[in-house]
Amino acid sequence: MNFIIRDFEEEALFLTEIYGDYAQNQSDEMKIKVLEFGSGPGRHITTGFNLSILAPGSVGVDSNPLMVSYARRLSPPSQPSESFELGDMCDYDGKGTFDACWVLLNTLAHVSTLAGFLESVERSLRPGGVAVVEMFSPEDVERFKAKEKEPDDWIVEFDGGEYVDLTKSKEIEGHELKVDDVVILSSRYGPEGADAFDEATSMLGIDLEVKVTVIDKLGEVKVDRVFGEGAGKMRVVEVDELAKEAEKVGLELIRDANDGLGGWRELSWENDEGFEDEEEVEGVEEEASTESEEDFEDDFEEDLVNDDRWICVLRKKLKN
Repeated sequence: MNFIIRDFEEEALFLTEIYGDYAQNQSDEMKIKVLEFGSGPGRHITTGFNLSILAPGSVGVDSNPLMVSYARRLSPPSQPSESFELGDMCDYDGKGTFDACWVLLNTLAHVSTLAGFLESVERSLRPGGVAVVEMFSPEDVERFKAKEKEPDDWIVEFDGGEYVDLTKSKEIEGHELKVDDVVILSSRYGPEGADAFDEATSMLGIDLEVKVTVIDKLGEVKVDRVFGEGAGKMRVVEVDELAKEAEKVGLELIRDANDGLGGWRELSWENDEGFEDEEEVEGVEEEASTESEEDFEDDFEEDLVNDDRWICVLRKKLKN
């Protein structure tokens, strides 16, 4: 639910555009067969099926059986139940049948072995197929190394009807949700302290707390509980390491997350109305002459860059 603020429809469409831009040996089919590692609640896969952009056989793989069951429950009856399955992204064989592999959110940070993960990607993609891998932004990595990054706190709020619709769950802790209830999700997630990052192993200690509060229309608190708290470990994979290890298994880095703006929006730059080329950007800057140049550049960058969604694209090499 923390990530429900992301626009999954926009992202699913962007991901298929990335395939169109970078994959080789594309067929004339309008749909692509996708494998998603760490699919969690399956919102990207389910959205892709709803938009009719995924081919039969597309599947989301997760190592948590409860999450696989949850993803199946969230998907519509028309979607095949086999579109979500239990599996290990570091030991998976898709038999070279997938056009694309999606590795999104912080999935890459949970690989037990980077080599095993990349071998799974290579075994699963057809020659010329692509993997889209979401990375930590270089700015975040530098803050981890400098021991400057603190845990982030954020709050997401829903009314009872929205929560039931999104989760297909009608109660929390025995409280039956009403349409006019307010469900508040308070989260703390990030490095557990100043020395959380171990540069020798690239492991990052994580502090996690997820608190859920439900308030009814009379203002009475019905649920107030911390559901998840504790510490864990995540691996910080940088672009150079990803490219080096990918080359060893027959994958090539064809788009570096450090190039250009780096985020989702930069990949779909041509779709941002009014910003199709450099000349149009200059024109907008002239119209904004009432602002200082520094203020305009700050606002412009904030609108177009999402720093925590940096993307690399890997492609399986064609056979000689």
